[in-house]
Amino acid sequence: WFQPDLRINRACTASAMLGLISPRDFVDLILVRETDECFSTNAISIEYPECPEVKDHVRGWNWSCGMICVKYPDDPNKCKLVSLIQPDIKGMLPKNVVESAIPGSMVEFFTKLEEALKKDGKISS
Repeated sequence: WFQPDLRINRACTASAMLGLISPRDFVDLILVRETDECFSTNAISIEYPECPEVKDHVRGWNWSCGMICVKYPDDPNKCKLVSLIQPDIKGMLPKNVVESAIPGSMVEFFTKLEEALKKDGKISS
């Protein structure tokens, strides 16, 4: 963390599609903002000397991306979540392989997010 709302994050993914897609890593600058109406994370990949590339991962790149969670004023137990991703996962993959893998990875991300929020008591079943 550089400031309470600004950090650099290295995220790693496992291989996908039965090993056709190698593990990836991404180094992003992330800005977190919260207002009375919403909470957002906003990110973009950067080159950062303290996070050099490693040989067992392909270094991917995230163009401007983020998530915004808009609060419903009439129901504090609900929100609207919008996610925008623009990854370049690099490597020598055919476009159709990449495009077929990303939706599944998004489903997995949100499934794990839901599990983590339930575990932390932030949401109920």
